[in-house]
Amino acid sequence: MNALTTKLALLFWTTITLSLVAVEDWPVWRGPNRNAIAPSGQTPLAEWSSDKNVIWKTEVPGRGHASPIVVGNRIFLSTAEDDQQVQSVVCINRETGSVMWKTDLFNGGFPRRIHENNTHASATVSTAGNRLFVNYYNNDSIQLAALDFDGTVLWKKKTGSFFPKFPFGYGSSTCVFKDLVIVLSDYNDEGYLAAYRQNDGTEVWRTKRGYTSSFATPII
Repeated sequence: MNALTTKLALLFWTTITLSLVAVEDWPVWRGPNRNAIAPSGQTPLAEWSSDKNVIWKTEVPGRGHASPIVVGNRIFLSTAEDDQQVQSVVCINRETGSVMWKTDLFNGGFPRRIHENNTHASATVSTAGNRLFVNYYNNDSIQLAALDFDGTVLWKKKTGSFFPKFPFGYGSSTCVFKDLVIVLSDYNDEGYLAAYRQNDGTEVWRTKRGYTSSFATPII
């Protein structure tokens, strides 16, 4: 699947998702209950094509495997532009499809190699309250960033080094719980699970993982 096809397919999926969450937001990966189940009483679309049941289309710069999240009238999406080595968060108007803002978080520092079916923006943005949280594989480490809903960067944090034995890349999304944002980095024997304060990025705790490698996203 080429980059343009990926963008359009993603936005078809986004349109369908919007029909599922008209009543409730979709604030994290796999939805409000973290189980990929839409709120009851919804009527999901069963048919669509390049023009059937599509309200709007918007081309997203770069590409990524991150899922969009929905909060009120806004869609937040992580993406990466390979040619310029830029990792960004994009905010799209839910009603019109217009891009409200794009914030570049990291420039350069892409790993030399990842799996051809992975991307440099595979972790889904999460939100709690009025903040956004997203993590990236950059500069041989996992980098965590917090933004407000206007795209202003509130803080950035290097959560730890990342030197996986197999160059597949990274895909674990952040997990928000109460006043914490939790990051998982599973690789070789240096993996960890760590929690940070949402307001300022202060590390609260860190737990060493065993010898393992995964792309899992932690849930509570």
